[in-house]
Amino acid sequence: MMMEIKRTMKPGNTNRDVNEAARKAVVDAGFKGYDYLGLLGHSLGTTGLCYPIVGEVAAVGSEDEVVLKPGMIFSMEPGVFIPGVPGGGGVRLEDTILITEDGNEFFTTVPYDENLLS
Repeated sequence: MMMEIKRTMKPGNTNRDVNEAARKAVVDAGFKGYDYLGLLGHSLGTTGLCYPIVGEVAAVGSEDEVVLKPGMIFSMEPGVFIPGVPGGGGVRLEDTILITEDGNEFFTTVPYDENLLS
């Protein structure tokens, strides 16, 4: 899912584009029916949860669609939550991402470890 987020978080794309790509990655990974992602991320600013939002809120149309522009900074924190599993059955890690002129830069990446899946 983070690969799709990284691929779509670039100037000219929208928060809706990022949301749709992340949701497709979850379904393609076999989580069809368990694709509740909730909030994928939010801008960083003066409060803990700043506009614009990326995720469920933007997906249902109650948040404005926003075009990503260089200089915007987001905290992206995707997770897949499975109903009926205590604690949601998942983990949520945050990456801080800067939208650059030609793409993006991840500031706080967590290396992928296959052991997290066992």
